[in-house]
Amino acid sequence: MEAARNVTAKRYSEALFSAAQGVHALKEVAADLDKLKVVFKENQRYLKFILPKVVPSKIKNIFLNTAISKLELNEITHNFLRVLVRQNKVYAIDDIRKAFFESLEVHNNELRVFVTSAVALPEAESKKLSDELGAIFNKKIILNVVVDKNVLGGLLVRVGSQLLDATLKNKLQRIRKLALQN
Repeated sequence: MEAARNVTAKRYSEALFSAAQGVHALKEVAADLDKLKVVFKENQRYLKFILPKVVPSKIKNIFLNTAISKLELNEITHNFLRVLVRQNKVYAIDDIRKAFFESLEVHNNELRVFVTSAVALPEAESKKLSDELGAIFNKKIILNVVVDKNVLGGLLVRVGSQLLDATLKNKLQRIRKLALQN
């Protein structure tokens, strides 16, 4: 079920990406998708109304037009939502959004890197880390930094499926393991 959902999301996000790229509206559509994420998160009742297949598409479209008219969405995004409603695929909107942003990052030669640190990284350190990773991967780096007091010190860096654990906690665990072996 999950695999089919991912395939659906990927297919729809590619269509949306292509349409947005065709009219040079990638940034606008990306901003619209962020708005929709917030709206649907804050108003779960919208989804409860437009998700069931028993509600006719005409009524869903009227509701959708009314509900999102204040958001001032790009025409591409608005039309895309109509297609999702008509095809009963609104349930996949969050997965479509994620796939769209992945495609946007590839298009912009960007790479998202997740960093976990014991303390917030100063701007200079963030820039240095971003620059060094950018040189390694030959991409513009987007840092997502999370502060976790359990790290104690150092950094945990995840790039795709690669993980670099340079945390103090990890170093202490390795020293402990070595000490117990001897």
